[in-house]
Amino acid sequence: QNYEGKAAVADNPQRIRGPEDCETEAKTSQASWGQGQQKIVDWRSSIVNFRVDFGPSGKDILSFTNQLAVMVRAGISLQDSLESIAEQQEKAKFAAVITDLKNQIEGGKSFSQALAEHGQVFSELYINMVAAAEVSGSLSLMLQKLAEYLDEEAETRSQIKGAMVYPIIIAVMAILVTVFLLCFVLPRFMAIFAGKEHLLPEATKILMASSAFLRGYWYFILPAVGGAFGGFLYFIGTSVGRLWWDKTKLVLPLIKTLCRSLYITRSLHTKGEFRP
Repeated sequence: QNYEGKAAVADNPQRIRGPEDCETEAKTSQASWGQGQQKIVDWRSSIVNFRVDFGPSGKDILSFTNQLAVMVRAGISLQDSLESIAEQQEKAKFAAVITDLKNQIEGGKSFSQALAEHGQVFSELYINMVAAAEVSGSLSLMLQKLAEYLDEEAETRSQIKGAMVYPIIIAVMAILVTVFLLCFVLPRFMAIFAGKEHLLPEATKILMASSAFLRGYWYFILPAVGGAFGGFLYFIGTSVGRLWWDKTKLVLPLIKTLCRSLYITRSLHTKGEFRP
C-alpha cells in the first residue's frame, strides 16, 4: 500500500507519494527530508566551490605551450599531449578549448587550423608560427621558441605595467580630489556669492555650474560613466575595436612614443627569435 505525506522542502510544501517499499508514513517523511537535505548540501557545496572563470590568461598560454613542447619533444602524440594537458587544466573554459583542439585534430584538421578556430585565445603570430612549423616538420622546436617568446613578452608587459602604476595612481587621485572639491568644498563658497554671480569671472561660473551639475545628476552620471567604460572595453575586445584602438594608441599624445617604441621592439624581437 502506498502512503502520502507532506514534506516542506525549500519552503515549498509538496505532497509526495511514497515508494512501494515505504511501509509507513514516517518512512515517507524521512525519505523526503533526506531529499531536502541532499538539495541543501548540493546548494551549499555549489556556493563553496563557486569561482569566476575568465578564460585563459597569458600565463596559461605560456604554461600550455611549455607543456606541449616538452611532450611533443618526448615523442608523445599531439592528441595524447592535448588530452593530458586538458585533464590537468584547472580553468574549465581553457580545458574545453584544449579538448576541442584535440577533437578537431582527430577529425582531420591540422593543429594550426584547430588553433585558428580559437582566435580569441591564440594570437595570429602563434597560429602562423605553428602553421610554418607543420610545413617544416619542426613543431617541437617552434613550440619551444614560442614559449621563450611568450615568457619574454610577459616580462616586458609586467615591466610596463609596473612603470604605469604610479602615473595611474596620480591621475586617479587628481580626479577624485577634483570631484571632492566640486561636490563638497565649492558649494560652501557658493552661498557667499549668492546674488553676485554676475560679478564672477567666467572660469568661476563654469566651476559653479559643473558643481551644481555633479551634485544634481550624480545618479545619472555614475551609471553613464560605468556603462561607457564597459562598452569601451567590450568594443576594443572585438577585432574591429582592437584594430581601431591599436591605431589610436599610436597618435595619442601621452602614450604614442611609448607604444611606438614598444611595437618596434616587439617586431625586432620577433624577427630575431624566429630566425632560421
